[in-house]
Amino acid sequence: MAAVLLSKLVKFVLENTGNIHIEIMALSDSSVALSWIQTASYQLKTFVNNRVAKITETVHVERHVPSQLNAVDVCSRCATAPERWRRASTHRRDRNLVAQRWLHGSEWANV
Repeated sequence: MAAVLLSKLVKFVLENTGNIHIEIMALSDSSVALSWIQTASYQLKTFVNNRVAKITETVHVERHVPSQLNAVDVCSRCATAPERWRRASTHRRDRNLVAQRWLHGSEWANV
């Protein structure tokens, strides 16, 4: 469902930004969703096939990103910002890594 939400957001942004051309790279930390997106539609059940059709009409989901490298995943946790920071790690090195991801993006994104 997150990929469906992403496709709706991308469609909204593209429709409301005029005639600009931008390249969008969509990533997912859900290997199940990625496998559904890459499966032929006749092999999927109706509910999943309808969601995949919605996703692929708007965006092309490029590749998998591990959850531990997904900076956006930190926001999806049900906690306040200070709680998320404390839960990220008790080790100083790991807290610094989380901060670096927020400031500069994940390692895989720096290409």
